[in-house]
Amino acid sequence: MNSARVCFATVALAAMTSLAPSATAQPFGAREVRGWIERNHPAVIAGDPRVNSVFIVLDTNGQYVASRADSLPIEVSAAIDSTFDSVGARNAVAEIARELVAGQLRVPGSEGQAVYIVDGVRVNRLDSLSADAIENIEFKKGADAVKYGAASNGGAIIVTTMRHEERAQVIASSNRRSLEALHLATDQVDLHDVQMMHVRGGVLGPNPLYVTIMHFKR
Repeated sequence: MNSARVCFATVALAAMTSLAPSATAQPFGAREVRGWIERNHPAVIAGDPRVNSVFIVLDTNGQYVASRADSLPIEVSAAIDSTFDSVGARNAVAEIARELVAGQLRVPGSEGQAVYIVDGVRVNRLDSLSADAIENIEFKKGADAVKYGAASNGGAIIVTTMRHEERAQVIASSNRRSLEALHLATDQVDLHDVQMMHVRGGVLGPNPLYVTIMHFKR
């Protein structure tokens, strides 16, 4: 997401597992987050079905400043979910993506040259594509590959690239709206230092919960 330092984490039971740690953000345990929510939003812990997110602002010492509980619009929760998925997907396809960009990847079980489809568009070469930008790689063979213009013996390699910018804009706009609702100016907060968590049901109340933590500027 450009130069933004974003910590995406997922919470299971009482532990947080960081997928992409922020360079400066202090990680918080489930106990601390639960304490802030219990004191300020007890309805969330009680399982209010109208709420699926809590937005928390801390000062430069990691002390609680303000928060709000709300229901995220579908497009915002989808952007967050997609970002989590892309982190896991990127880790899973990292090695195979490097082989693909180097021109060393073939469709398993196929003998000929595969056709390449990148984000729905057929391309002849992939050497200008960054392996780090690849989110998913899918192989098609036989009849499934023919519709992409592939020869029957070559197959097709379907590549999906990441769309960080689109997701980042949706999430950033949501964060700005939350700051406005808390009557906090955006210039008070470090917009590039964000911690986001998707908490499974049963940890911070019975329902799944999105938690966003932002910090005052140092």
